[in-house]
Formats: sequence, C-alpha cells, structure tokens
Amino acid sequence: NLLNLRGHTKSVGRCAISNDGNFGITASNDTTAIVWDLSQNKEYRKLRTYNGAAMKAASLSYDGSYALTASKPSPRGKTLLLWNVTQGDILRELNNTHIKQIRCCKLSDDGSMALTASLDGTANVWRSILNQNSTPTSTKLSHPCPSSHGLIECALSVSKSLGLTVCSCGVCCVWDLRDKGKVMSFLDTSDGSGATFGCGLSGDGEVVFVWKYV
Repeated sequence: NLLNLRGHTKSVGRCAISNDGNFGITASNDTTAIVWDLSQNKEYRKLRTYNGAAMKAASLSYDGSYALTASKPSPRGKTLLLWNVTQGDILRELNNTHIKQIRCCKLSDDGSMALTASLDGTANVWRSILNQNSTPTSTKLSHPCPSSHGLIECALSVSKSLGLTVCSCGVCCVWDLRDKGKVMSFLDTSDGSGATFGCGLSGDGEVVFVWKYV
C-alpha cells in the first residue's frame, strides 16, 4: 500500500526506514525530522533542531528506538545529534569534525555506531555513541577521490564491520571498519553514463549496488 504522510512545511531531502519496517524518518528543510509510525500511517515523533538549521540527513536503529540526525552547519549548535525517539530527547551531541555539510548518516541497528559522509570528501565512523559513561570516538576515512566532488551517500553492514561510501563522480569504497578504516575494495563506476546518486550495501556486506542519473 502507498502511504501519503504529511507533516513537513518545506521540502524533504532524506528518508530512511528502520530495519524492522515499523518506522520511517524524514529530514526536512523546515528544521525538523519526523519519525513516522508506518503501521498506523501517522506521525510518531517530531525532532527539531535547536539551532534553527535545516535537517539534511537522518537514520534509525533497527526498531526505531534511536535516531541520528544531521543538520546544516550552524554556529549556534552541534549539527550531529543522537535521539531517544520514544522520549523525543537528545541523548548525545556528537562533535562533528566535518568542515562541510553532512550529506548522509547511517546508524547501526543497535544504535551504538554511526557512519557519516560529507561534502568535504571524508567519512567518519563514530563508536560508543550510546554509552553515556564514555566519550564517543571517531575515525576519519579519507575517500580516494578529489574532495571537490564530495561524498553523497554511505551505508553500514548489519555486523558493523563494513562501510560503504560513494562520491558523485562514481568512485565507491568498501571499508573494513574493524581495521581502523582500511580500504577493502575500490570500485570505479564513473563510466560517463550519468551522475551517481546513491548506493547500498547488503546486510552481510557481500553485495554493493549504485544508482545513477542517466
């Protein structure tokens, strides 16, 4: 069935679905991200940035209990936030080190780890983000492509051992996240057929797919 969900007042740039299929999240230029109860076809929780910046990316944990949002850079506050969706509260403000806008963020099924991809040409792996008794760590992944292109998409395997990043020119990297972000595979899909728009990674990390404008 096709669900028509209404709630944003400006354009939606990103959306994601929890892996259990019960919740969805949309990130909008109206400065909010909305978590939707897909079984009830209604808004479940509205998450609003306190810095007045447009939401540019969002992701959910397996059952929708946690959300990760990335807003447009602003001098008035942190741009990368981890949320308790049930309560609608910010659990953690991550010290975003990207120097340009985050284009995509992915949250692991258990909510403990995240991957972000930025227009500055780098990705960051965030670990221990749920543990309130420790400081989250981050590892920067330098995508082997001119940073002027910027990264547009990322993906995370269910096991959290593999990550995928892709830039608009079509260069994809599969990363071994267990080994400080070592590149496992380098895929060049820049065949001139059109701009790369996104990518995906199967749960076991065995299959990579890329889609393009043609």
